[in-house]
Amino acid sequence: MENMQTGVPGAELAGRTALVTGSSHGIGTVVARELARCGAAVAVHGRDAAAAASVADDIRQSGGTSVAVTGDVTDVGALERIREEVHEGIGTIDVLVAAAAAATRGPRRSKTSRRMSGGRRSTAICWRRS
Repeated sequence: MENMQTGVPGAELAGRTALVTGSSHGIGTVVARELARCGAAVAVHGRDAAAAASVADDIRQSGGTSVAVTGDVTDVGALERIREEVHEGIGTIDVLVAAAAAATRGPRRSKTSRRMSGGRRSTAICWRRS
């Protein structure tokens, strides 16, 4: 991404705070590291606390600002706690990347749940509360 005003790639992310769900592994890790490289403070999220802490440590060792947070993105209470931890640790969330995978089992309760399952629903809840 190149900032149209400055011409510097990623410049619009400097000073922003990003939460990347599912960033303790896989593509989410790559996204978190790239956001940090572009100057964003990054909240690394995952269910595995050690893995999230490792990615956050790597970002900090590279000169970035990062905090590790854990929790189930399909649980509204956990999302609220995650949001609060990010706010206290690195600031109000400006950027939200939904890279977490969420699997559901059993029958769905409503058409809305079918349309907004797992990660999409949790992203909407998390963003609305930021």
